[in-house]
Amino acid sequence: MKKVIFALMSAMIVSLMLSSCSKDDDDNGDEVFSLKGKMYAAVAYKIGEISNNSLLRVPDCNIYSVYEFVSATEFELSNREEAPDNNSKTVVKTGTYTLNYPKLTLVSDGNTVEITFINESSFKTHFEGTIPKTLKYELQ
Repeated sequence: MKKVIFALMSAMIVSLMLSSCSKDDDDNGDEVFSLKGKMYAAVAYKIGEISNNSLLRVPDCNIYSVYEFVSATEFELSNREEAPDNNSKTVVKTGTYTLNYPKLTLVSDGNTVEITFINESSFKTHFEGTIPKTLKYELQ
């Protein structure tokens, strides 16, 4: 009788050990990287950099370029003064995106931009314009 009880107890312990590990076995680390709800920002320029006119006494102020991924497929690019999370913003572009990490494809006004993430917290883009430059965007 003691052998039967011992065998049942052993079976229960082994069963508990295996069932508690089963979740770990199912978790293979293939978590899907998502941009939905995330914001990435970069200092685009300082107002003092572009106001070369000495008559304009504009104090130095960082202007942030901010990508907000507002849904699983839509983004908004805006400029914000002083801080990336400043609610006072000027929306520059809206569009759609597809993510096949580490590749990100943005489409806005018929233009497509391909971006490669450095890591899940940052990516770089290059802008041609009045002040061409490469910006490194960081997760906020």
